[in-house]
Amino acid sequence: MESKDNQNTSNYEVINEEKTILEYLFDKYEIIIQLQKKSKEYFISLMAKKEKKIVNYTYETRMKYEDFEEFDIVLLKLYDNIEKIYYFITDCLKEEKIIISDIGYSELSLLITSKFLGFSEPLSLELNLEKRDCNIDDTIKMLCEKVNELEKENRLIKFQLNNKIFENENDIVFLKNKLLTIPDFYNKKISFNLIYRLSNNGSSGSSFFNKCCNIPNNIILVKTTENERFGGFTQNAWTCNNSYKKDDNAFCFSLTNKKFYDIKKGFDAIFDGNSKSGISFCNFLYIGNTNNTLLSGYCFGRNDNSSDSSNYTGECLKYEINNFKRNFSVNELEFYEIVLE
Repeated sequence: MESKDNQNTSNYEVINEEKTILEYLFDKYEIIIQLQKKSKEYFISLMAKKEKKIVNYTYETRMKYEDFEEFDIVLLKLYDNIEKIYYFITDCLKEEKIIISDIGYSELSLLITSKFLGFSEPLSLELNLEKRDCNIDDTIKMLCEKVNELEKENRLIKFQLNNKIFENENDIVFLKNKLLTIPDFYNKKISFNLIYRLSNNGSSGSSFFNKCCNIPNNIILVKTTENERFGGFTQNAWTCNNSYKKDDNAFCFSLTNKKFYDIKKGFDAIFDGNSKSGISFCNFLYIGNTNNTLLSGYCFGRNDNSSDSSNYTGECLKYEINNFKRNFSVNELEFYEIVLE
């Protein structure tokens, strides 16, 4: 086992790495396990540090195969090289078979417990990590990590303040990646321009169509009172002319489940109705009611309204886009224009 003076990592190549968070008393510790290489020799490096806190110390150790042989326990005799021991430890990490058993003045102890065929009792291994004072480089690294973490949290807070249905940037990336598969959108820069929001602009059908008519390439988003999030896209503009419209690039989607439902080629994609008829993605999703508001809606399923099937593909179970329920109440509704550059 290497001494503190030899724990410098700059000369070691990281081959693999796993991280997790373990609790001990009232604190959380980030545990980092690395398979490292220096020249032709392999090592396992273990490090523990308090999560999301700037402290002037960490707990560390670096071990080679001979260090593990010195334990002389049955558990390690099952592995004949350092790489196998590394993957055994990381598997235990993923299976939550590692705990922090003790933290003393100068070291932190990790306890690994695992069951093996042929052994009636679990086998265990304790690894001790020595406390090491951080140098200036370590402190700068921790400060940078904290700044990056705060910046990420601030971006998320700003995003959530500006968005009512999108929960994070991954939701937008999910839709953008789908839009980029449409021939007209190839190699284009895509942005979403909010045109209508129910909570700001009103819940009546006329409020929606007054703002959203004659805008092609659009996405409609719904958030229900049960927090299901879904919607639909069409290249057609909504024009209130009471007609069915085809669009072979139309699709519906679930943001909650990250799933798409593509239009069947040659089928009607939307019913372009009027302020009293609501919003309809044919034989799949309808938003509106007899009170001329957009505060409720329902999903179509197989054989609904005497239809043999939906106009959209991909549904494995009836009403799955709305968590297997036909009807829904609308908490929020948004209309976005897709802007191409």
